[in-house]
Amino acid sequence: MADLEVPKSDYGYTINFGIKDANDAAYDLTDYVSTFKVWPPGNTAGTIVSGTCSILNVEAGGTVSYTVVNGNFDTAAKYMGEIELTKSGIVESTKKFSIAVVESA
Repeated sequence: MADLEVPKSDYGYTINFGIKDANDAAYDLTDYVSTFKVWPPGNTAGTIVSGTCSILNVEAGGTVSYTVVNGNFDTAAKYMGEIELTKSGIVESTKKFSIAVVESA
């Protein structure tokens, strides 16, 4: 079972991600830019999604959201994903998670 399941070819909806630190507390996202990245397993150079997330509740919430756009998930398959956090002099990536793009009627 994938950590995240999305319907093939759907778009315009938002996915929220809770960003936690090593102690499972909400991550302070002050001054960070966040990017949602998706790639086929074993092929990090083959990124199919690399899009900017909106940061919600910067200090207390540790939550980011990504709005899926047309073309993001047009092929039913299994993928890997992460949220990349950047600010001056720092690039950090979250724990990787699995994504299943599934056929929908």
